Amino acid sequence: MIDLRNIRGLENLQLDNKKIILIVLISAVLLYVDFSYLLKSQLAGLKGKDSQVINLKKELNNFQKDLKNMQDLKAKQALPSSKQLKAKKIISESQVASLLQDISKLANSNDIRIQQLRPSREAEGKAGKSTVLFIAMELLGDYHHLGKFVNELENAEVFMSVQEIKIRAQDSDPLKQRASLLLKTYVNK
Repeated sequence: MIDLRNIRGLENLQLDNKKIILIVLISAVLLYVDFSYLLKSQLAGLKGKDSQVINLKKELNNFQKDLKNMQDLKAKQALPSSKQLKAKKIISESQVASLLQDISKLANSNDIRIQQLRPSREAEGKAGKSTVLFIAMELLGDYHHLGKFVNELENAEVFMSVQEIKIRAQDSDPLKQRASLLLKTYVNK
């Protein structure tokens, strides 16, 4: 005999298989739509964010380096240098010739040609035990070397200050300038 319960079970089984296939097909379509439209745009957005994150990391590293350099520079400026701590010397009468030689050596080391060097004392420039000594110079050199020379004169151990400087262009060589420089220093008696 044929069991009717088994036949109904087969129909239910076939009906369940159809439902399962329909569910699998709908799931496949939903996954395809999700991957092709939604996930694709999300991945593209993430790729753009990766480059932004890399750029931000580089900028952060540069900022940290610059901050450290700025802090180091600030610390160096806060501490007075040994040049600033040293008191400038005032020379004696016997050291004037040596001072003029030092100025000449300094000019030579800076590629400056001294055409004339005239020391002169001012009678009205007396200051207690010291006498004011002016040193007038006619110089020839390029602009940057002249600036370096003047800077080194003012930073020398002996107190000297630039009272006057006149720089003129030279017609024969446009890269060289003529300069008239007046230095002021003090000499102990």
